[in-house]
Amino acid sequence: MMRIPITGRRGDLWLRLVSAWLAAVVPLALPEHAGAQAVTEWGIERGDSAAPVWVIEFADFGCPACAGFATESFPAVDREFIQTGKVHWRFVPFVLGPFRHSKWAAAAALCAAEQNAFWKMHDRLFEEQSRWSKARDPKAVLSGIALELRLDSLRFAGCLDSKAIAGKVSHFNRLARRLLVRATPTFFVNQQRVKGALPLETFRRVLMEAANP
Repeated sequence: MMRIPITGRRGDLWLRLVSAWLAAVVPLALPEHAGAQAVTEWGIERGDSAAPVWVIEFADFGCPACAGFATESFPAVDREFIQTGKVHWRFVPFVLGPFRHSKWAAAAALCAAEQNAFWKMHDRLFEEQSRWSKARDPKAVLSGIALELRLDSLRFAGCLDSKAIAGKVSHFNRLARRLLVRATPTFFVNQQRVKGALPLETFRRVLMEAANP
């Protein structure tokens, strides 16, 4: 099993080293334009990059287990660990395969990032998963959510169908494959790979153990 050592202030260095290793296998290419809320090659950031614990979450917006973690556990993790500077989080939206309309949801989140609203869209996509995933016209539902979030609707609609956003989604899909991510959610907590939507108490313990190895 491959482990990614990403801890504290050395985190960016380790990400660059692993990125270089991956590029040596098959070059990664992320479109240059990132917008107001930076979309890095390792996902969307949240929290202090100098935190002693780094977490990279690979999730599919159509995954019920991911929705469970996002709505039931992540708010407490954010409040207790990320906002207090103990954990630096990166969210990688990718499309695992079996979930309906997931590629449009991932695109919607990345388009929201261009208007500095990734995390607001992240929350709504998971909260309303059953709504957009069952829709006949998912783009219309997603555009409606964007409007409710007071995003520029014309800009959002143009972004949703853009090649640049499709390229970003493809990049994250390739990244997940290269890291052998086959289940969602999957987390890399410093050097440990953690699979599945763990109960909050269990995830708390994982984070505390990572902070005190």
